[in-house]
Amino acid sequence: MACLLVVAGCADNFNQVAVPSGKTIAVLATENADLNILVAALTKTGLASTFDNNNSGAFTVFAPTDAAFVAYFNSLTDLQLPPGAVPAGTFNETSALAAVNLLAASYTPAKATAITIGSISNILLYHVVNSEIPFSKVTGAQGLVTLSGTARLSVSKVGSNVVLNANRAVQNSAGNGAQSVTLDVDASNGVIHTIDRVLIPVSLANIWIGTSPATGAAVDLPGFNVDYSTLTGGKPTVTVFSVTMPRKTDGTLDVASAAVGTANNYNLLSAAIARAELAPVIRPISTPFPDFTIFAPTDAAFIFYLGSADETAARAAINGLAPVALADILKYHVVPGRIVSTDLSNGQVVTTALSGGTFTVNISGSVFTLKDKRSQLPADLLVNPNPTISSPNILTNAGVIHQINGVLRSN
Repeated sequence: MACLLVVAGCADNFNQVAVPSGKTIAVLATENADLNILVAALTKTGLASTFDNNNSGAFTVFAPTDAAFVAYFNSLTDLQLPPGAVPAGTFNETSALAAVNLLAASYTPAKATAITIGSISNILLYHVVNSEIPFSKVTGAQGLVTLSGTARLSVSKVGSNVVLNANRAVQNSAGNGAQSVTLDVDASNGVIHTIDRVLIPVSLANIWIGTSPATGAAVDLPGFNVDYSTLTGGKPTVTVFSVTMPRKTDGTLDVASAAVGTANNYNLLSAAIARAELAPVIRPISTPFPDFTIFAPTDAAFIFYLGSADETAARAAINGLAPVALADILKYHVVPGRIVSTDLSNGQVVTTALSGGTFTVNISGSVFTLKDKRSQLPADLLVNPNPTISSPNILTNAGVIHQINGVLRSN
């Protein structure tokens, strides 16, 4: 009897958690007159049931409006559309909805690049995060992993709006951006934020690859790699654009004797990272790689900074610098985490990976000037101006690059 009483008392501790009540994401989307194409795409791909289930988790859905889908389909000049769809550039809401409904599992496109159920499914999943993030929890400078897999989404908070992937202008390119239309449509299984563009998943793995994973061709990114399976002097092997960097007799990497012939803006940055022994820090043995934001000087910027005649002379100059001193120069260009241009504000002080190293951002229109520790006297700035961001928001799934036209000076 005593045992039965104990068991009966414990039963109260095993009450089922109440299932959330109210309308699901799928139901709310169906009721929204601006999300007809999204609903059709979710149904066609079989994803609608996931978002109509209160037991499948809590989600944040960045939901493209019908106008966003029309703009997306009109941008598809380089992708094969489903048979029967109108040509790109002539879509309206009715024909875009029809194109989604024309998708079939049995459809085998003639081109390698085509709109299929699989590709649309991957795009839709890039708009979903596996947690509930209302506007009040958006902090900015956030890199979110989406249901598409490794593809990360950069989220900024700009005034009363959410901006995704820095709101990049080109519609049909990896990493293109969007801005919120409506916020905080609360569902029983998450929240919906409607957005004005269809997002394309970021495809580049990380900012250090230097070559396209699809074609193997060089891309305009720093190109170094760390091979932990082969050691030289007890240290991992480092390559710069597939060229193995030998070590000097003192054990430091020799970046002058192995020429780097890849046509790229970041040959010298890559060589400097290798020489400074920062490659294993930036590309650790564990995965996924951490997010870094790099304010990346071009080769021309390094040549000017080093007072060299050309790239070969600049590489020799880098080779003559002590790794510790070179590391301090480079750390002043590195910010841990994920910061896109829409996370920067005029007068903002940016804290770098260099201990005590900060610089200030000045924004005038579309020009971002980085004020470092160099002399700010007008006469000095005429010959040695502050760097500006020449190409912002180069997005990858482990980091962001902002190309700059000068080397930052920390002292």
